[in-house]
Amino acid sequence: MLHSIRSQGETALRKPLIVIDGKYYGLEPERIQMNIYIGNLPFNAAEDELKELFAAFGQVDSVSLIKDKFTGQSRGFGFVEMPNLKEAQAAIAGLNGKDFMGRNLTVNPARPREERKDSYSSGGSRGGYDNKRRTTGGKSNRSRSGGY
Repeated sequence: MLHSIRSQGETALRKPLIVIDGKYYGLEPERIQMNIYIGNLPFNAAEDELKELFAAFGQVDSVSLIKDKFTGQSRGFGFVEMPNLKEAQAAIAGLNGKDFMGRNLTVNPARPREERKDSYSSGGSRGGYDNKRRTTGGKSNRSRSGGY
């Protein structure tokens, strides 16, 4: 997300700043790198094909297709990093909704990655037997006299 801000006590020597995803930058868009999300990709799309597609709008630093960690098959989305904000914005405007290998692309600025809890230290029970189940001494809490 792009926000314009002015620092307090701004003088003529200070450049105004912009904030992108919580990071502060001077107003030099040619020096601001943007990470771009690409969705609805065909499963047979290759990184080289995406790089070529985005290179029509400017320099591409990296392309990364997200793959299933067990099967190695593409998950249908990826990310492109472009070092120039204006070129990245032109690529987003030019490619969002466009046909690529028979599918309409979804192209947006990537959101910052959210911190995920480690699945092994998330707490809570994962099922199975635990000490909490032994509190009744093997007897049901319900009355056997038909208390329904």
